[in-house]
Amino acid sequence: MTPAITRAPARRGPQGLALRFKLCILLVALLSLASYTLAEGNVALCLALWAAASAGWMVTEWRSGWGIPRWVTTILLMIMLIGLVVRAWSGMAPVSSFATFLSAVMVLKLWERRALRDYSQILTISLFLVVGAALTSNGFVVGVTFLALAPVLVITLILHQLFVGAVRVSGRVHGSDSTDWKPLRGSVLRAGSFALATALVIATGIFIAVPRGVGLLGQPPERGALGGRTTGFVSEVRLGVGGIISQSPSPVLELRLTDQTGDRLMGAPGQRYYLRGIVLDT
Repeated sequence: MTPAITRAPARRGPQGLALRFKLCILLVALLSLASYTLAEGNVALCLALWAAASAGWMVTEWRSGWGIPRWVTTILLMIMLIGLVVRAWSGMAPVSSFATFLSAVMVLKLWERRALRDYSQILTISLFLVVGAALTSNGFVVGVTFLALAPVLVITLILHQLFVGAVRVSGRVHGSDSTDWKPLRGSVLRAGSFALATALVIATGIFIAVPRGVGLLGQPPERGALGGRTTGFVSEVRLGVGGIISQSPSPVLELRLTDQTGDRLMGAPGQRYYLRGIVLDT
């Protein structure tokens, strides 16, 4: 009696190494979108972009490479580019305009049927969104998103290199993946931990060595000064501004004191005149 030959049901979606990498891609996209939208203080936009990005990932990755054709995304990209020019022309801040445009491009990329180079583009867009968030706000919530994004981004970059090698061997970006994850897990975690520790040491050294409050690194310099603050009689005082303190030779006041008859009063040892200028009450 000949035994029946059965075929195991095909599994849809990424497997093995590809599954970990593509899940990390989604996490990087979501965290970078959150960092910028929360820097803008727009929680509703954050939730809307999260929903659109997650749906796009499910369609294109979990359904084995389905997605919007590239010619459609090219048309949509041109429309968004025109919208960027209009928003910039209307007076919107350049960083906000560009980061909003990148957020839309990120979601569009997650809906597009991706080639190998598209994953690199998603990672690059994520880094630009993080820069835009850092230039927009230094709030606590934004800092938390940075802390959450850093390890995920490092691991994703390592997995990206492994994924590129696996794709070049198999010749397929989508579909099942035969690369076993277990032998790679320890090496990936060790490499990621070493990269994070090294980056922390370098960032700490830069934070200590580079002065803050000068030029682009902090508050804008006072007019006429090379950076930081300048001495003189001003109408406001900005507390916490560091950097170089420059002396200003500009005269503060020209004063002539006379008595009731118009004769000039001359100073004498021990004689002082107290003058009050601007009173700051805030």
